[in-house]
Amino acid sequence: MSQVLTLTLPKDTSPEDVEALQNEIKSMSEVKAAGVDNPRAVDLTAIAAGITVWLNLIGPASDVVKKIIDLIRGKGLSNVEISLPNGGKIKVDSASAAEVEQLLKAVQKTA
Repeated sequence: MSQVLTLTLPKDTSPEDVEALQNEIKSMSEVKAAGVDNPRAVDLTAIAAGITVWLNLIGPASDVVKKIIDLIRGKGLSNVEISLPNGGKIKVDSASAAEVEQLLKAVQKTA
C-alpha cells in the first residue's frame, strides 16, 4: 500500500525552487509520483499556509523522509514542514535527528 506525504513550503518560495524540489523528489526511486497542489477554489487557509507538494510513495515513508529532509536542507529552503501519513509533522528547520527517528518509528507502527 502506498503512503502519501505532503510538504508545506512558505508561500514566497520561488516557482523555480518548487519545480526543482519537485523534480528531484520525483527522481527518487521510493517516490511513485509527486506534484504541487493547486487548489481550485479560493481557500484562504491554504493560501496562507503556503505551497503544498504531495508525494505518493512506493514503500514506507521512513525510507524516504530522511532523504527529503537532506534535500530540503541542502537547497537552503527554510520553514518547510513535512506532514506524515499518521498525522505527525516534522519542521525541517528545527527537527533533530532523534526527533525525526521518533516520528518515523511512529509511522512504521501505523503502516
